[in-house]
Amino acid sequence: MKSTPYNPIVRITLVLSMALYLAALTQECYCTSMACGGHWNGLSIVALGAIGA
Repeated sequence: MKSTPYNPIVRITLVLSMALYLAALTQECYCTSMACGGHWNGLSIVALGAIGA
């Protein structure tokens, strides 16, 4: 069984989208009228989403 290599454009798109997602996890997630995000960055929101209802 021979596997075919990925198209270079598919590989570049995949790597770029993963890099952008990881960069987005470091940013503030939300703003209210009082303040923006505080210590809640994207990574903590994703982690809490796994246990939330």
